[in-house]
Formats: sequence, C-alpha cells, structure tokens
Amino acid sequence: MSNIVAIALLAAAGTTGFSPSMDAEVGALAGAKITKQASHLRFVENRGQWDAEAKFLARTKGLNVWVTSSGLTYDFHRVVPSSPKLLPHEQPSTRLEPSELVGHVVRVSFDGSNASARTLGQGKLPSYSNFIRDGDDESATLVREFESARVEGLYPGVDLVTYRDAATGGPRYDIVLEPNANLSQIRMRYEGAQNLRVMPDGGVAYDTALGTVREKGLAAFEIDASGSRQAVSVRPRISGGALIYEVPNRDPSKTLVIDPLVASTFIGGSTNDEVHRVAIGPGRRPYVTGVTLSADFPTSIGSYRRNAYDYYDAFVTKFRADLANVIWSTYLGGVNYDHGRGIAVDSSEAAIVAGVTSSGDFPVRNAYQGTYGNGQDGFVAKLRPDGAGLVYSTFIGGSSTEEVNDLAIDDKSRPYITGYTYSTNYPTLNAYQATHSGATDIFVTRLTADGKSLSYSTFLGGASYDYGHSVSVDPTYRAAIVGN
Repeated sequence: MSNIVAIALLAAAGTTGFSPSMDAEVGALAGAKITKQASHLRFVENRGQWDAEAKFLARTKGLNVWVTSSGLTYDFHRVVPSSPKLLPHEQPSTRLEPSELVGHVVRVSFDGSNASARTLGQGKLPSYSNFIRDGDDESATLVREFESARVEGLYPGVDLVTYRDAATGGPRYDIVLEPNANLSQIRMRYEGAQNLRVMPDGGVAYDTALGTVREKGLAAFEIDASGSRQAVSVRPRISGGALIYEVPNRDPSKTLVIDPLVASTFIGGSTNDEVHRVAIGPGRRPYVTGVTLSADFPTSIGSYRRNAYDYYDAFVTKFRADLANVIWSTYLGGVNYDHGRGIAVDSSEAAIVAGVTSSGDFPVRNAYQGTYGNGQDGFVAKLRPDGAGLVYSTFIGGSSTEEVNDLAIDDKSRPYITGYTYSTNYPTLNAYQATHSGATDIFVTRLTADGKSLSYSTFLGGASYDYGHSVSVDPTYRAAIVGN
C-alpha cells in the first residue's frame, strides 16, 4: 500500500430533495414533493451550462455544492413565502406558492493553491443530464454524471476529492496528501462565513444568514502496510482567519487519514421542487415532469434574497422500469418561471410535454407560435427519445395569461392540451366556441404531430370563471375534458 495522507471532511448537508438526476419511487409521485434521499449523489460536469469557473455540481436539499479548480462553493438556500401574486380568482393549486429564494454562499478556498489545477470526474454513472436552453449555443446535452469529482494538484502532492458519504448521503471531501507532501501548506479559508471557530469537541462551526453550520466528529488514524488502523491525534486550529490541521505525531511511513468531519446544519424546509405528472412509456419506463429550483453558479459570497420564480425550470426525467436509476434527465426553460404540467410518451419513446412559461427566451424549434405572448404562456415541446434535443417546441397563448394543466396524445402523436386562459385572443381554429366569454375560459387545443400547426382550438366556458384540469383522448380522437 502506498503511503498517502487523507483529510476527509463531510460538507454541510440536509436530506436530499429532487434534482433532475435522482432516484425516486415514482408510484404516486404526481403532485407530491419528493423527499426520498437519492441513492447516489451525482456530480454533474460543466459542459458550458454554467459559469466556466464551476467544474462540477452536486445538489442536495437546501444545498448546492460547486467544485472549482481552487476549492468548493456552498450555496445554502431555502424557499420562503412572500406576498401573494396569484391572479384574481386563480386556484392556488395550479401553480407554486409565491415565494422568495433566501440563501447564503460560502466559498471554501485554499490559500496559495494552484488555480489551474486539473479537475476530473471519477466513477462515471450510467445516467446523464441535458440542459435545453434558447439556442444550441446555450444548451448542453448528454452531460456526464460521476460518483466523485477530483481536483488534482491543488497543492504540490495534494488532491481534493469530493464524493457522497455512504452513511448520510451528503457531500463529503477528502484532502489527499501523497508521501512527503507538506500538511502545513493547507490553509482553508471560509469566505462569506461569519465567526469561523473551533468548538470544544474539535469540530468547526460558522454562522450564515440562515443560521449556524456545525461540523463535528473529527477523527484521525494511521494505516500501515497491512491495513491495520491506529487512531492518532489531530488538532484543527484557526490561524490568521484560516482553518489549518496539525498532526503532532505523524508517522511519514504510514498512511494518515483525518476522517471525518460530520456536518449538521440548519438546513430544512422544502425547496418547492415538484413532480406534477407521470407517464409510462414503452418497456414500462416511467417519465415525470414538473418544476425544479434550478442551479446557477453564485458569483458573489454572503447572503442573498431573490424572486424564486426566476429560478424555476421545467424538467423531464426518464427512469429505468425498475426505478433503480435515471436513464436521462433534462432541464427545460428560460430565464424566468417554467413548469411542466403534462406529459405523454409516444411509440418512439419520445416525451411530449406541456406546461407554462413566463420566459421570453423559452427554447422554440419548428414552432407553431415562435414568439412569447405576454404574462404567462403555455408551451408544448417534444423531446428526442434520448432527451438530448427538441423535435419541436412552441409557445401557445395570447396577450394575457394562460395556464396549461394537462396533455394527452393520440396514436398519431398529436398533442391535446387543456387549461384556462384570460386572453381574448387565444388562438382558435375550427372552434366549437370561437370567442372568449368570461373572466377565464377553458381551452381545448390539438396540434399537428409536427407541432407546427393547429388541428383545432376552441374556448369552452360561460360568463364567469371556468378551469380545465385534465384531458384524455378516445380511439376515435375525441377529447374528453374535466374541469370546473
């Protein structure tokens, strides 16, 4: 066994929530929050979907962990209610509660480290992610996911390895020192944290705008050539505002492991990631869609408060039939609020998704309606079978606000959508009811299989408020609508 020194630390982490790369029991997921911890914390590589400084991202509930060439960045966050923004008489169940994203960024940097250190993923996972944005230059597809992320040569002879802790499921990192590497060169600076301190039990704590983060349970041991372990003393200390570690009786002929700092934290509460619909495709493989709090690499440290709607993207995720792993997962959206509301899968295993968007830059392709209307529009999008691109994507709406609540397809892959609209100029064709009659009217719309045209589109409603909730199609291509 080669002699190495490893400092293993467990980053602050809470219960894993939904991200587009997670394992979950689909069963009755529609409309439910996902709280089941993922069986694997995935490190997603940066293929241009984020700021170039970010190399990998791992997400847990309330915490994004960004791996860079010079350290780690923790983005602690939670969603809190804000002032109501629902439209008059709008049913609260049709969209997420109005909310703000409150957070605090802490950057763990290493004084004097190599800013151009090499980063690489280790333990490639079978799943992958796609990030479909407006324009091919802004999209990233078939993005690989890994069990761990490694920064090689952080210091001479020192690597940083970030991975999933088997006991807690949260992110953990090791500082690995090769033989004769100098432990005293490692100085960790917690930028954005207040009152960094060593606790009486040897743990580390610091304060943020969301509360105090505590890391505790520090231990160290040496490993000889036979694999036998022997506990040794390790002392964390704050020196010049940086965290350092001292091992006074280090035996350079043995492997030294400082392991671990188990972190407990204030993190709690839902991030409002939500699965809204599930469909079963060929081979009994489930597909889900909904809305997720999208991750953006933080460019400043310290506390922040933002409109949470600006950070929600629609997602589409395909699982294996046994739910043992994700096959692919895709973000879908623009700069503002995007939400997947309905999903169906055709015989080619292509997912067709409908929902709502307030993003003027929502990605469009081969579109019936290529421009954003106003307020909030509906969208219908068909993804390639591998999830790595769009077959078509179109806005659907008028000059006011639309809520698309469900989608169905027929055996010709033609999408049918329903919901309700405030727009008097919502597009109609071959309509049963060609004019808007009340405050809100139901709409029923069928597009052609290529997404470029309407087959028909009609209002349905009276003089007051009407809402369409669900749609299905019979073998003779007649749509059945449920609403109130």
